[in-house]
Amino acid sequence: MTETHKHYQLKKQVVLQILQENSLKKWWVAEFSGIHKTTLRRWLQGRTKFIQNKNIENLAGVLGTSVLAIAEPIKLKRPKSIKI
Repeated sequence: MTETHKHYQLKKQVVLQILQENSLKKWWVAEFSGIHKTTLRRWLQGRTKFIQNKNIENLAGVLGTSVLAIAEPIKLKRPKSIKI
């Protein structure tokens, strides 16, 4: 269950703890989440700032937790229109 946010920022330490507690391999989680293992690695290293709604939902489902347990909703600022 997610709100209407389109992007999230991953709570890296929470995800790493879930992986460790459940003895889950990162490649396995990535594969069943429908993301590339390199993408998951980038998320966990903090090299990716925003994660799309559908990807975070898939990851939460595989980890057996809620989206809000593993990620913070992000409101992206839109650039202001320039009047001509």
